[in-house]
Amino acid sequence: MTLYRKDKELNAEAPLTHPDNPERYQLFFIDDDENEYAPDYDMGPRNPDEPIGEFTSLAFVANKNFKEGPVGAPGQELALNSFVSEEERKAMQDKD
Repeated sequence: MTLYRKDKELNAEAPLTHPDNPERYQLFFIDDDENEYAPDYDMGPRNPDEPIGEFTSLAFVANKNFKEGPVGAPGQELALNSFVSEEERKAMQDKD
């Protein structure tokens, strides 16, 4: 999301609908058989806990399966935390 927001041209053409909600987006591998921009939906979304640095390109896609609940709903915190590293998660738990 940070890279998307920093690309002024891309962000001007298609701004993020939910810029503060990373759980609303997913990363997919590229389907090389189709074209260089098409997500490979057959493989499913990448695990948000895995590093993305080793790939030259990934597809950034809105999460169609996201279900919004009321603010403070039990699943909401878990969804947000899925984009936090394990170390950050432990530090957050230690603060509580």
